[in-house]
Amino acid sequence: MRKLKVLFASLMMFVFTMNAQENHPPMPKEKKERIEAMKVAFITKKLELTSNEAEKFWPVYNELQSKRHDLMTKSKENHKALKEKGDRANDDDIEKVFNEDMALKEQAIAIEKEYFQKLKAVLPMKKLALLHQSEREFKKEMLRNLKHGEKPPMMKGRPE
Repeated sequence: MRKLKVLFASLMMFVFTMNAQENHPPMPKEKKERIEAMKVAFITKKLELTSNEAEKFWPVYNELQSKRHDLMTKSKENHKALKEKGDRANDDDIEKVFNEDMALKEQAIAIEKEYFQKLKAVLPMKKLALLHQSEREFKKEMLRNLKHGEKPPMMKGRPE
């Protein structure tokens, strides 16, 4: 029962997060690329990647990120279609979206397991632990800067 409650709560948070993100226009490509470059620099520095490690790590990590992005896009599309139906959405429509979200989460877990093995082959475990921590720190720093209307340190002095 507890697992069901946790699953339902996480699903609802996922739904609300996706819904909130749908209301924002897409980010310009150049800005996305700058943020991605900042993330690469941030993670490389935090993990203290050697050039050999970086050469092996980044292709695998980028594949993982691409797969994560694909799943998020599918989820957004599902929720957007449901939102567009509005009051016309019936219980079957809603259940279908919930079931598809659960299937996407299962796929996400399978992808994380697969890429954990791949990343473990190219980085020591301590650096893998730091990777997850660094991803969270980067997001936290970006959100903090956005909240305060500041540019991240690596973007200061650059035009919008």
